[in-house]
Amino acid sequence: MAADLIVWRTDSLSDRGKEFIALACERTAQTVDDVLNEVTQNRMQAWEIKLVELPVCAYLTRIHTATKATYLEVVVMGGSGIEDWENLAHEAIIKFAKDNGCAWIEMTGRAGWKKKGIRRGWKQKAIVMRLEL
Repeated sequence: MAADLIVWRTDSLSDRGKEFIALACERTAQTVDDVLNEVTQNRMQAWEIKLVELPVCAYLTRIHTATKATYLEVVVMGGSGIEDWENLAHEAIIKFAKDNGCAWIEMTGRAGWKKKGIRRGWKQKAIVMRLEL
């Protein structure tokens, strides 16, 4: 299936893309408005993947520059029909990270991402735990 990858601007995210981001944000401390504001302020990058003009994935990334390294964080990702777009998203994320001098890519997600990541060479570096108060 041919895919058209649309990059960067908040206004380039379709309503459906914003819905994917909103669903992914349900598992974080941020709202969809919070993260889209970060995109508007150029602190995050918004991505959308369309297959045959239908948005099937949206995700946000952030470049971190620290003393030891510059790295890319995949902040949130959501979509439907992952088997159609996961390869394209993976390749685009790697290219963007390399193009921006990143030493690695980090992503926090649900347990299902671990199996998909390991299959592609990702390694589990930490476990995130949360105690609700």
